[in-house]
Amino acid sequence: MIEDAGAIEQIEDILALDTVDGVFVGPSDLSLRRERGAYSRTDADFDDLARIAAAANGAGKPWLLPAWSPEEQRFAVDHGADQLAVVMEHGALKAGFAAAHAGISNLVRESALTGSGV
Repeated sequence: MIEDAGAIEQIEDILALDTVDGVFVGPSDLSLRRERGAYSRTDADFDDLARIAAAANGAGKPWLLPAWSPEEQRFAVDHGADQLAVVMEHGALKAGFAAAHAGISNLVRESALTGSGV
Protein backbone atom coordinates (compact mmCIF):
# COMPACT_ATOMS: atom_id res chain seq x y z
CA MET A 1 0.00 0.00 0.00
CA ILE A 2 1.37 3.35 -1.01
CA GLU A 3 -0.64 5.72 1.13
CA ASP A 4 1.93 7.43 3.28
CA ALA A 5 4.23 10.36 2.59
CA GLY A 6 7.24 8.23 3.54
CA ALA A 7 6.20 5.47 1.14
CA ILE A 8 6.13 7.78 -1.85
CA GLU A 9 9.48 9.27 -0.89
CA GLN A 10 10.96 5.75 -0.86
CA ILE A 11 8.90 4.24 -3.69
CA GLU A 12 11.92 3.19 -5.74
CA ASP A 13 13.50 1.44 -2.72
CA ILE A 14 10.22 -0.27 -1.85
CA LEU A 15 9.78 -1.56 -5.39
CA ALA A 16 13.38 -2.80 -5.45
CA LEU A 17 12.62 -5.27 -2.65
CA ASP A 18 12.33 -8.87 -3.83
CA THR A 19 9.46 -9.36 -1.38
CA VAL A 20 7.35 -6.65 -3.06
CA ASP A 21 5.42 -7.95 -6.06
CA GLY A 22 3.65 -4.67 -6.82
CA VAL A 23 1.93 -1.72 -5.18
CA PHE A 24 -1.62 -0.60 -4.54
CA VAL A 25 -2.08 3.16 -4.31
CA GLY A 26 -4.27 4.67 -1.62
CA PRO A 27 -4.80 8.16 -3.08
CA SER A 28 -7.11 9.44 -0.35
CA ASP A 29 -4.79 8.55 2.51
CA LEU A 30 -1.78 9.67 0.49
CA SER A 31 -3.29 13.12 -0.11
CA LEU A 32 -4.15 13.49 3.58
CA ARG A 33 -0.72 12.35 4.70
CA ARG A 34 0.96 14.69 2.22
CA GLU A 35 -0.97 17.48 4.01
CA ARG A 36 -3.12 18.40 0.99
CA GLY A 37 -6.38 17.59 2.69
CA ALA A 38 -9.04 15.41 1.15
CA TYR A 39 -8.11 13.77 -2.15
CA SER A 40 -9.66 15.81 -4.95
CA ARG A 41 -7.69 14.80 -8.04
CA THR A 42 -5.48 17.90 -8.03
CA ASP A 43 -2.34 18.28 -10.11
CA ALA A 44 -0.33 17.40 -6.99
CA ASP A 45 -2.37 14.21 -6.53
CA PHE A 46 -1.74 13.20 -10.13
CA ASP A 47 1.95 14.09 -9.77
CA ASP A 48 2.15 11.58 -6.90
CA LEU A 49 0.34 8.96 -8.95
CA ALA A 50 2.66 9.57 -11.90
CA ARG A 51 5.71 9.13 -9.68
CA ILE A 52 4.37 5.83 -8.36
CA ALA A 53 3.46 4.65 -11.86
CA ALA A 54 6.87 5.53 -13.25
CA ALA A 55 8.64 3.76 -10.40
CA ALA A 56 6.50 0.64 -10.71
CA ASN A 57 6.81 0.53 -14.47
CA GLY A 58 10.55 1.08 -14.20
CA ALA A 59 10.83 -1.80 -11.72
CA GLY A 60 8.72 -4.02 -13.95
CA LYS A 61 6.15 -4.46 -11.20
CA PRO A 62 2.39 -3.91 -11.33
CA TRP A 63 0.64 -0.99 -9.74
CA LEU A 64 -3.05 -0.84 -8.93
CA LEU A 65 -5.32 2.16 -8.50
CA PRO A 66 -8.84 2.71 -7.21
CA ALA A 67 -10.09 4.75 -10.16
CA TRP A 68 -13.68 5.81 -9.60
CA SER A 69 -13.77 8.75 -12.01
CA PRO A 70 -13.25 8.75 -15.78
CA GLU A 71 -10.30 11.11 -15.22
CA GLU A 72 -8.58 8.61 -12.90
CA GLN A 73 -9.41 5.71 -15.21
CA ARG A 74 -7.86 7.50 -18.19
CA PHE A 75 -4.79 8.38 -16.12
CA ALA A 76 -4.36 4.78 -14.98
CA VAL A 77 -4.70 3.38 -18.50
CA ASP A 78 -2.34 6.00 -19.94
CA HIS A 79 0.25 5.29 -17.23
CA GLY A 80 0.19 1.51 -17.50
CA ALA A 81 -1.75 0.47 -14.41
CA ASP A 82 -1.95 -3.28 -14.14
CA GLN A 83 -5.38 -3.24 -12.52
CA LEU A 84 -8.05 -0.71 -11.63
CA ALA A 85 -10.79 -0.84 -9.04
CA VAL A 86 -13.52 1.04 -10.90
CA VAL A 87 -16.47 0.66 -8.56
CA MET A 88 -17.01 -0.05 -4.88
CA GLU A 89 -19.34 -2.83 -3.86
CA HIS A 90 -22.16 -0.43 -2.99
CA GLY A 91 -21.90 1.24 -6.37
CA ALA A 92 -21.88 -2.12 -8.13
CA LEU A 93 -24.98 -3.23 -6.26
CA LYS A 94 -26.76 0.05 -7.02
CA ALA A 95 -25.90 -0.20 -10.72
CA GLY A 96 -27.05 -3.82 -10.85
CA PHE A 97 -30.37 -3.09 -9.19
CA ALA A 98 -30.90 0.00 -11.33
CA ALA A 99 -30.32 -2.03 -14.50
CA ALA A 100 -32.74 -4.74 -13.36
CA HIS A 101 -35.35 -2.12 -12.45
CA ALA A 102 -34.95 -0.34 -15.78
CA GLY A 103 -35.28 -3.62 -17.65
CA ILE A 104 -38.52 -4.64 -15.97
CA SER A 105 -39.90 -1.08 -16.19
CA ASN A 106 -39.29 -1.12 -19.95
CA LEU A 107 -41.00 -4.51 -20.21
CA VAL A 108 -44.03 -3.22 -18.30
CA ARG A 109 -44.24 -0.11 -20.50
CA GLU A 110 -44.01 -2.21 -23.67
CA SER A 111 -46.67 -4.54 -22.36
CA ALA A 112 -48.98 -1.63 -21.57
CA LEU A 113 -48.53 -0.26 -25.08
CA THR A 114 -49.30 -3.58 -26.73
CA GLY A 115 -52.00 -4.60 -24.24
CA SER A 116 -50.36 -7.99 -23.71
CA GLY A 117 -50.00 -7.77 -19.90
CA VAL A 118 -47.11 -9.07 -17.85
